[in-house]
Amino acid sequence: MENPFLTGPAPKFTPSAGSSNKEIKSHKSDTSSKRIQHQYFGVEAASTFNQEVHSSVFKCTGLILGPYFKRDIVVLNEELLDNLFELMSFKSANQITIPLQLVTPSMIQRGKKTGISVIAGINIGNDFNFSDNANVDKLIESCSAALQIGCEGISLFFNPSQDIAKSANLSQTHANLANTLLRGLKLKKETKLILSPAINGLDFELGIMPSQQEIEYLKQLNKDVDTKYLFNLFVPDTASASFINLFDKRSVIIIQQFPKKNQNTATANLESYSAPQYLTSPSLPPSIFGVVAYPSIDDNLSLFSISTFLDFVNTPYEYDPSFSFETALLYLLN
Repeated sequence: MENPFLTGPAPKFTPSAGSSNKEIKSHKSDTSSKRIQHQYFGVEAASTFNQEVHSSVFKCTGLILGPYFKRDIVVLNEELLDNLFELMSFKSANQITIPLQLVTPSMIQRGKKTGISVIAGINIGNDFNFSDNANVDKLIESCSAALQIGCEGISLFFNPSQDIAKSANLSQTHANLANTLLRGLKLKKETKLILSPAINGLDFELGIMPSQQEIEYLKQLNKDVDTKYLFNLFVPDTASASFINLFDKRSVIIIQQFPKKNQNTATANLESYSAPQYLTSPSLPPSIFGVVAYPSIDDNLSLFSISTFLDFVNTPYEYDPSFSFETALLYLLN
């Protein structure tokens, strides 16, 4: 079976005359796109904003505060969280995932005031006993409590596991838990359910492509999990359309690990976001529902790079990394 990944650099996209240019124009509007002045973080800064593009390309944009599967996180820096909400609101991001144990009613209210959905992130660790009914009932109880205080969705994160290569039943085990949770919750129509498969996104940064077993795991999981679930996916920058199209009957949220941590300084890199080619093509796979960042956040300095990412998802076909860098720099210098 063909591995649905490109092994080399993705081909450079060049619009051809005719239909491709027309496709680009369908996502852009001269009247709806404009640079506006806005004060955020005490800095008067210009920003490119195009609500029409934002709403027609990516329906879900924002952040996964992470690593949300770490159990040793005790508190979130309130000042940093306030600044994140403010930045996301200005950049028209609409979703943030926060570890379940850290979600508070005040966070949810803060999100509602700014149009941002707060999603409760839940780790399904390698020590989770899938056959223990009491364990499963406790998970359902925790999710129900999160929804009752106002969370607008639940995000299950299955820890990357070495068992994928050993067990043909791992996808079935994960699918059974996800479907059991769905049946055990009293959901509103608009409640979001999100699942992150047990694929290690860090491998992609190291150039390690998913194995055939991992691809089969993803295909079977996609087949068995109820379609009410969106999938959060780490996707290599060199992924081919055939990989993304494995999920043609399911909405997918692409996870971008950005900004990344500088291994030498142990802080987040300061850089302008650069999107993979498949996210900038006018022929965007229809299964891509949204794009979110999974950033290394150390302090307010991290907001510099996050700002450039949110500029991209806001106007993917008009994104200017240099201009985005400059406006973020205004905040940084303040």
